[in-house]
Amino acid sequence: MKAILFLAGGVLAVFLFLFLVRKYVATPENILFYSVSSEKDLSVASRSVTRKLGEKGIPSSVIEENAEYVEILTCNAEELSQILIKAPFFALLIPCKVLLHKEEGKTRAVMVKEPLFIRYYSKTLDEREIRKIIETFHRVRIALGEAMR
Repeated sequence: MKAILFLAGGVLAVFLFLFLVRKYVATPENILFYSVSSEKDLSVASRSVTRKLGEKGIPSSVIEENAEYVEILTCNAEELSQILIKAPFFALLIPCKVLLHKEEGKTRAVMVKEPLFIRYYSKTLDEREIRKIIETFHRVRIALGEAMR
């Protein structure tokens, strides 16, 4: 009887663990998007992000700004144009977009994660081109993290 109760408790613990992982860790938002939050006001965060991107040598421009969100266009499409010729689908990622928006009293910066797309198109692109995309997105994520502190 103790063995059955122990087994039932173990099964229940596994299901609880899987539920928590799916609810809080492996959400579609966490899988598809990189995000960082800050206590900064939306307009202050926007200026901070564009300044930090500029310091990192990443071109950026605000393409839409209102009271609820700021959309920033970044990355250099010309620099990555050969990749776009080989894999036109990457035009959805390049140039990169960063969205700053209000959420639960904080400002949140969000951008798409590129590894899923790279994995899908890895046969189309060579190692140098894949590295270039990864480095570009990595530099943008570093700038976001630093700007949102």
